[in-house]
Amino acid sequence: MSPHGRSLTFTYDAAVRRTSVTFPNGVVTGCGYDAADRLTSLTFTNGGTTLGDLSYTYDAAGNRTAMGGSLAATVLPAAVTSATVDAANRLTQWDAATPTYDLAGNLTSDGVNTYTWDARNQLTAISGGTTASFTYDPLGRRASRAVNGTVTRYLYDGLNGVQELDASGPTANLITGLGIGGTFVRTDGAGTFSLLADALQGRLAVRGQRGPAGAVTDPPDGPAWRSTIRSIGAPA
Repeated sequence: MSPHGRSLTFTYDAAVRRTSVTFPNGVVTGCGYDAADRLTSLTFTNGGTTLGDLSYTYDAAGNRTAMGGSLAATVLPAAVTSATVDAANRLTQWDAATPTYDLAGNLTSDGVNTYTWDARNQLTAISGGTTASFTYDPLGRRASRAVNGTVTRYLYDGLNGVQELDASGPTANLITGLGIGGTFVRTDGAGTFSLLADALQGRLAVRGQRGPAGAVTDPPDGPAWRSTIRSIGAPA
């Protein structure tokens, strides 16, 4: 597919499993599977150079039990001395914090921020350490976000967001796949970035205009990158 003049190429094996994705900047994500069709490896290359890799192992029941590879960084929170859950398996104490919930089970406070939800259990506001509000369209898609006074609106193609806008017009274009969460390329004022994902579609790397080619640098700031843990330089 070639939206916004940028091409993505996909290949599949005889079992219709995706075996590779080639990004506009030449980065290739290769996928490996076992006999049970479970994803066992992801390899990220560019021009014959390996940028990083991930591997996955499973138990007899098919549960994923381990992740390895050069991009398998895991960021853990600081240890706490105590934690408590209630009969509904909701966390009611996390060290000094005492989370609270509404009757629908939605988190209403985490000890720092207060969260407000609508009748459809959609998050509509955050107050406290962060001030934010959100609106939704009749299909349940987030229509806008206002964070500390900065408003962003969203344009969709089906269920996937393809453009972000402010009062002046578009601020970012997105190339997405057919599945929810399958964003491959983002173009904004900082440049064009190819988003490399792990098995859970979490953003584990960004190949873009931030540092020399092959360098691992800090990811760009902002809500679209909150799950990004590392950024690999070179223009998309």
